[in-house]
Order: sequence, then structure tokens, then C-alpha cells
Amino acid sequence: MRRFFLYIILISFVFNGIADAEPSRPDIAARAAIVIDLDKNEVIYSKNPDEKLLPASTAKLATALVAFENAGLDNIAFVSSKAAATPSSRINLQRGDILTRGSLLKAALLASANDASVALAENIAPTEQEFVKRMNLMAAKAGAINSKFVNSHGLPLKGQYSTVRDLSIIVKRCITYPRFTDIMKKADEKIKVYHPQDGAMPADINKSLLSDWSTMALREVKLKTKNRFLWQYPGMVIGKTGFTKAAGHCYAGYAVYGGKRVIVALLKSKKPVWADLNRLLDYAFGLNTVLLDPNNNIVRDTRNIQILLKKAGFNPGPIDGIKGPKTRKAIRKFQGQNNLKPTGIVNDETWKKLKTFYKKE
Repeated sequence: MRRFFLYIILISFVFNGIADAEPSRPDIAARAAIVIDLDKNEVIYSKNPDEKLLPASTAKLATALVAFENAGLDNIAFVSSKAAATPSSRINLQRGDILTRGSLLKAALLASANDASVALAENIAPTEQEFVKRMNLMAAKAGAINSKFVNSHGLPLKGQYSTVRDLSIIVKRCITYPRFTDIMKKADEKIKVYHPQDGAMPADINKSLLSDWSTMALREVKLKTKNRFLWQYPGMVIGKTGFTKAAGHCYAGYAVYGGKRVIVALLKSKKPVWADLNRLLDYAFGLNTVLLDPNNNIVRDTRNIQILLKKAGFNPGPIDGIKGPKTRKAIRKFQGQNNLKPTGIVNDETWKKLKTFYKKE
């Protein structure tokens, strides 16, 4: 009997050790998410992958894909009254503005400019609605069969939806175009916008009207990416954010670390996507990275505390963001060895000491 209990204790010890060593499945706030190992074509993580949800500005990835497949991104484009009046996120295009399709695409992807999305659509197809038909046809041909787009920018309208699985398919197609990756890897960019001095707008694209650029008013528009993981997470993380009150916070993108390539998509989170994205990418790459706020300060949450405790040589248990007995015990040990009162609570003094163990991977 004694030997039997020794075996039980030994087995328990071994399996607990394995459980602590392996990354735990992330608990995320988003309603739906998917992570795909691109090289193995294997789903690493999924949560409601086929639930139809509002895509917000991740819909612009479908817009981008139609633009790439139609080529002509260096062609001249004109901004219509409709495009200039598109609400919400915008770069304040004016009726009659002249720029390239490529510049419009950069504005749509980096600055999430809705006015640029509509202008791009109208300069590739006769109307935005005709362009949207191409978006839906492209999505269906690619295998994104649970999506329906009703505009080129993603603002909520009746009948518009997508899924994280479908968005992953669209991202996979987008990254086959080197120009897509080139655009998305930039933290900021400048585009040139021209405007006729008299405010006239030609009825159709007539390049002869643009022979003398000196008669045009020129302004530069600075674009800044909304994807802060471009510089805050190890390796390369490119992707499109999205948010509306109805859709929640959304994200779809592509990440590379240590030779491994993954696609990740999240839809309908009540919180900004960064904590979820951090957990999912860490899970995919087998990392434990701390989450930073927009000012590059370490977020003071349980998961980050667990990561820093582990870096400091203490065992907080699984990195799961749950302050259980192991985590509290590790905090007390850390405090005791750093001449702090062993309360098990990370106060300002303890946090200051813990932060010294941060090092970006």
C-alpha cells in the first residue's frame, strides 16, 4: 500500500511538471478567434471559427485583395463626392482630389481610411457596389464561403458579416502579394494628394488633364499604422485592426517568429485586441512575452507578473493570468528574497523590483 501511494505521488509530480512546462490554452475575451500554422496548414487554436460576425475594418483586407488582383495600383484615381463624404475613420479626402490607387490602398490599410476605401473601389469598378460584388466573388472563389460584404470599408450595414476562418483565408491570399507585406510592415507612410486649382473634377479619368502637375495644389498626408504589435511583439506581426461599437474590437493578420509562420484572426471583443493577440501568438510560438501599453510601459496584470516571476527564477505555475496559490506563493518568495514584506500582493515596491527582469525577446 505504501509503495502504491509513492507511485501515485510520483505520477502526480511528473504530470504536474509537464502541465507547467507546456503552454496552456489561452483564455481570450474575443467572441471568435483562430490561429493557423501556415506551413503545416493546421489549426492551432480556434474559438467559434465559423460564427458569422461583423468584420469592422478587417473587411478592408478583402478590398485590398480585389485591388491586388485587378492590379493597376500605379494608375491615377479621382475622389468622388460620395467617397469624400464617407464617415468615421478618414484622411479627409476632398471631392476632386487626385492620387494613385496605391496611395488609396495604403491609406485604407494603414490609417483604416474609409474615404480612401470607397475612392479605391470606385476607381477599380464602375461603382462601389459593383466593387463589392467582386469582393464577394473573390471571397467565395478563395473558399471564404461564410462571408458577405456590403461595402468596401466595413462600417456596419445590414447583411454584412464574416468569420475568423474566412478572414484567415483572405489574409493567406493577401500575403501572396509582396506589395501587401511591404505596405503592412511600415509604421508610417506619406502619400501625395493633388487637387486642381480651380476645384474642377473631370467626368472621367483623362491623363492628358494631368500633364502639367505644377497647376495642381499638392498636400502630403501622413499615415500611421494602427497595428502597434508591429514594433511591440518579437518577430514580425502585420495585420489589420477594426472597431465599431456594434462589431467590437477585431483583428486579422500574419506573424513570423523563429521560422514559424501563423495567421491569426479575432472578432468581437469588448476589449482592445492586444491582450488576446499577445496570448494567442505566445501560444502559437511557445513564448511568454509581456504585454506593453501604447506608451511601451509594462501592463501591470497577473499574466505579466507571472512571466516576470518566472524570469526572476520563481515558479508561479502556468502563465494563465489567474492569481492562484502558486502565483501568490511565488510572489511571497520573491518579496522575501528582495527584503520586501511577503504579502503575496504586488504593490508598487514589488512591481518596481519585478520590472527589472523584463527583457524583450
